[in-house]
Amino acid sequence: MNKEQALKDFFKCLKVSLKNASLYFDKHPIFIKSVEEAKEKIDILFNFLSPVKVNFTPTSLMIEGEYLEEDKTSAEIAEIFHLRKVKSIEMEKGLTIEELVAFLTRVHLPPREILRGGGLGRILEKENISHISFEELDYSQLLKGEGEEVKDVWIHLFKDALETEDYQKIGEFADNFANIIGKFEIKDFLKDEELQENMIKFFDYLKSTEKDKFRKCLKDLLKSIVRNQNILTEGDIERLKRFFSGADEDDIAYPLMEEIVTDRKFDSLSFNVFSHLLDRDKHEGVAISMANIFRKEDSLVKKPEIKEKIRELLLGTSTAVSKIYQKTLSTFLKEMVFEEELDLDRELLCKNFRFMLLNIFDSVKKKERLIPVIDKISGEIEGIFNEGDFEYLKILIDLLERKKSELSSEPGLDGLEKKISHFVENALFSEEVPPDIEHFLDILKESYSGFEIYLDKMFNENIVNPHILRLFFKFFPRQFAFFKKNLKEKSSDVAFLNRIMENLKTVDSSLTLDSLKYIYSFGTYSMRVNALKTMQQLSQIDENFLFLVMKEGGIHLKEEALVILKKEMNSAQRAAEMLLSVPSPFGIRNKILRQNIRIMEEAGFEEARDHLLRLSKKKFFWNRKLRTEALRALSKLNVR
Repeated sequence: MNKEQALKDFFKCLKVSLKNASLYFDKHPIFIKSVEEAKEKIDILFNFLSPVKVNFTPTSLMIEGEYLEEDKTSAEIAEIFHLRKVKSIEMEKGLTIEELVAFLTRVHLPPREILRGGGLGRILEKENISHISFEELDYSQLLKGEGEEVKDVWIHLFKDALETEDYQKIGEFADNFANIIGKFEIKDFLKDEELQENMIKFFDYLKSTEKDKFRKCLKDLLKSIVRNQNILTEGDIERLKRFFSGADEDDIAYPLMEEIVTDRKFDSLSFNVFSHLLDRDKHEGVAISMANIFRKEDSLVKKPEIKEKIRELLLGTSTAVSKIYQKTLSTFLKEMVFEEELDLDRELLCKNFRFMLLNIFDSVKKKERLIPVIDKISGEIEGIFNEGDFEYLKILIDLLERKKSELSSEPGLDGLEKKISHFVENALFSEEVPPDIEHFLDILKESYSGFEIYLDKMFNENIVNPHILRLFFKFFPRQFAFFKKNLKEKSSDVAFLNRIMENLKTVDSSLTLDSLKYIYSFGTYSMRVNALKTMQQLSQIDENFLFLVMKEGGIHLKEEALVILKKEMNSAQRAAEMLLSVPSPFGIRNKILRQNIRIMEEAGFEEARDHLLRLSKKKFFWNRKLRTEALRALSKLNVR
């Protein structure tokens, strides 16, 4: 027996033991027998690994830094431990059945009970377990979970953090407050007096120590209240006032302004609900604070959707309290209209000036008269990019190309082209790439940044898009080794590597193929599947690599490799031959053949039809299942 088989056997028995732990009490014969079998398998595994350390992700297991091939068994075990916030377990030689029984029965407690008991660590402290140790997930991970488990345990964790005055944990609650409160209905808070008291303590602490977090959490609470406004009674709103009582005018004005500006669902009804959450003596101060914030935020004036929102709020506010804000809202609207008129005039003048420069640029024929015009246009380039006026830029580039053909060897034209190229290249490094930028990539004849900048943007700042990748491969093919080195250093960041592969889909290059093959060489099983899916978008294929996948890869890897091999007739026929011509005297390899038939069937591999016909006619009783599989696959392929 080898290590791989020993691991499979152990995890198979562990899965059964965990299932039985959920069905039977700890001394039930069926449970005890399954634990004894698991103990027998772990003892065999100790011959290959000592100690045995297993790391858990939400869906997979890791041994010695390598992810196991994903299957149903490993996925189910990973989910059980991950839900109980276990990061890893380590088992040592000398492990007894009693220790294993105690560990498995406690591990399979419902997640809610484990967390109410202070976590698995506190629960297992009472047990006499010396040959099993484990590592729990960081506290912050408890706040980022999904599903009902967050709602079930949050109250207990929150209470514990406040009682122990653990300010680091309280800060983590503040960072994840929007995610947490999104799991609750406001009615949940109103039913629990103790939770309300703890929430007030929580807000008081943030107000005195971290003002920004306090305002953010206040805004998240306001958003949640507005979201639930249809089910709240006047009595509910009156009780919710307590959460806002410790806030001053600015604390309330900031989240209110942000809601008005960013939330499309914040309407006049929402505004009226909000107005009832404050004591009357605070309304005038909040209105004044809103006015001051608005005047500081010049960018708001330029957004027509904000003007429309304020007009809707003016029409909809009807309560006596809300009228206090109408004066402020009316002032906003007047200032917007005035500023808008000024901006329109300024914008029109600027556009006319720039187009006048284009007309002059187009009409000038002498080099000496061209220089001043080029200088003026160069001075406008930054503003053109900042405003996103790419239509103007297209016209300018077309004229520039024409001028370069009319007036050879004019340094000013080359300088203008370089300046445009510099801004285009820099635009690729922004978080939001301008949508029309691809139109201008062809003018880039060289990089003005250097390969180190590209690598730093991608791998340190995590700014990745198809344009950056395409230009890096175009300008720096000799530095591809550095690109690979950075990929390897990011091997543990699965999300980042998947982003790289997603962006490589539209970069059809030999270096793209090399990049994907390299990620495949060190990636997890799921990343390898993703790498092959990405290769399917490319025009180039590497037959030798793909046939190695066919020889050594798992079922899903073979399926994805077949999709690529189908592009070439000879490769497709060779793949069918490889999978369906496995020698099987007396049916000794029929299991492999049946599996390969299912792979061909799943991939819709019509090139396998002749081989399937041959297998469907094989004689003798030991080939009965093989014939059935082949006939079923033929039926499905014929439909396709």
